[in-house]
Amino acid sequence: HEAQRWTIEAPPAAVIGRPGDTGIASLARVGERFVLGAGEGRLESWLGGRRTAARNLGDRVVKRVALSPDARTVYVSIIGPAILTFDAATLEPGPEIPGHGVRRLEALASGDVLVCAFAEACRRIVKGELRPIEGAFIGADTDVDARGERAVILEDGGTRIGLLGSTLTTITRPADARAVAIEDAVAVLTSAEVIVLAADGAELARFTSERGADIELTSALVVVGTLDNVTRVYDRAGRLLAELGGHGERVAQVLVGADAIWSASWDGSARRYALSTLATPGDVLARDLESAWGIDLQRLLTTRTITSR
Repeated sequence: HEAQRWTIEAPPAAVIGRPGDTGIASLARVGERFVLGAGEGRLESWLGGRRTAARNLGDRVVKRVALSPDARTVYVSIIGPAILTFDAATLEPGPEIPGHGVRRLEALASGDVLVCAFAEACRRIVKGELRPIEGAFIGADTDVDARGERAVILEDGGTRIGLLGSTLTTITRPADARAVAIEDAVAVLTSAEVIVLAADGAELARFTSERGADIELTSALVVVGTLDNVTRVYDRAGRLLAELGGHGERVAQVLVGADAIWSASWDGSARRYALSTLATPGDVLARDLESAWGIDLQRLLTTRTITSR
């Protein structure tokens, strides 16, 4: 039969936040602790699928959130002259760190925080103070690996990508790059494709993926959040494995954990999709679907067109 493309949607129990809220959603995760920044100044903290705290920041618009590696401190960039900090479990406020127009935050295993602003070269927060990074440029996107040891920065304008160590080292100069991700390699998202690079800039893979907005990389998967409100999941060779739906606006951020993919959207919510679904053989998924819906899937596929939502 002609191949069918199915869109998998997260069940209601796996939705964090309130879809339909204004503002871009941003999600940070360490272990079972999740923090969602969404709407006009709204923070939510979740642990093991249960919300433990919520806080309204009034007219302070949240741009990005990050969690310290020990999952104790939340860093929040806002439209304003400061980076806010909170206790991750209670969202009680901590000290504010000076920093204007910050759009990207990444917490590192060293305890430092990588900070990239709209009009200044990327810097580090070290013991509560912003410090310069040698060789840094203005960053449009950032990512850290799962251990928090290596970071990658995409230059504003999408023309240069650097790896962060004690200094920032340029590894490639792509055209039209929109987002970056790092794990054992570096993934670059452009307006029309994904490029996977080694640490020295050598190309490992390249494949088409249109209208992407954010990207995440693991040892086996490339995950792309799109302007079309879905998240696309590929293997490292570029074979499309699934499309994850359910959002009402573009997907602004994607994360991959040990057992799930998370997406955060302009609709103000984050959604969780179990990775076990991707590992389940198609015939098993079909039998589960037939049992749940009480249908003969083979007969339906041969007699009519099914449009999934």
